[in-house]
Amino acid sequence: MGIVVLDLNAYKMDISDIKEVPSKVKLSAKKYYIDLIGTDVWSNDSWKSLSVLKIELLRIEKLGLKLQQLKSLTKLTLINVHNQKEDNYYQHLFECLPVLDRLQILNIVATRGFSSKVNYVTFINFINSLRNIKSIKCDFIDFIIPPFSKKIPTVKLEPPRFTVQPLEKLKFRYGELSMPKLNKYSMFRYTQSLKQLILKDCNCEKATDIFTNLVDYPFEISIHMSEYINDSTMAVFIKNQKRLKLRKIDLLGISINNAAKLVECNMPSLKEVHIQLKSLGEIPCLETLSKSFLLNFSFESSIECTFGKY
Repeated sequence: MGIVVLDLNAYKMDISDIKEVPSKVKLSAKKYYIDLIGTDVWSNDSWKSLSVLKIELLRIEKLGLKLQQLKSLTKLTLINVHNQKEDNYYQHLFECLPVLDRLQILNIVATRGFSSKVNYVTFINFINSLRNIKSIKCDFIDFIIPPFSKKIPTVKLEPPRFTVQPLEKLKFRYGELSMPKLNKYSMFRYTQSLKQLILKDCNCEKATDIFTNLVDYPFEISIHMSEYINDSTMAVFIKNQKRLKLRKIDLLGISINNAAKLVECNMPSLKEVHIQLKSLGEIPCLETLSKSFLLNFSFESSIECTFGKY
């Protein structure tokens, strides 16, 4: 992926002497965190053409401000990057990233316990500020609203820079996430290009409100739910949402009744259904259950439906 700079005999990685920089760069430690220094060179002409950057297992001070120098970035991946001295590390990162106007793909795997909390409004402002963003993945990021934490500043919701956002894929995993708050702060009002929403092992508040604003747009979404979302609310948040056109549904830990209602609401558009059921209880046979479920619907031959036991 370009250059990997690493001195195994040191506690620091110094990139200040790099003269020639390819378009793709990976900066990574092997097993343990080390300090990345010399990032002042990111303002040099030699780094101006950098389009893909991956940073892993490094401690970096004021990362957000430093990344602002790399305005040609189209893809940014940060895995276990932090600085213990900064309380609002990822909050500040999302405040700084909107200047990266060419950014298309952002992947973040935060280090839980190292300032992984981000203000909802800051995140919304970030999305609404980028004209080219297509994919965002956030692992271990806790989205919150102050005054839950006095360390996270109050932020004003800014008007979107563009009428329609290009965002196509949005994935949250292993973090605190309140969909009602995202709706309140216009998370989905302008994301009409969204094709895939993935909520994987997230602690989601009030799953009944997950698609409050999404239903205003007749676009298609693939959904991955998890056992952390209460299965009893599944049918509720899908009920009567006729304009939501789901092509693919992956459900983990859901009751058969709610699965049936969810599928029924989306029959015209569905192509794939993958369901892993909760404990079968008194039901004697999964095969019998599956057949009973399938008999209730006139599945087209193009629809793939699979079952498993969770």
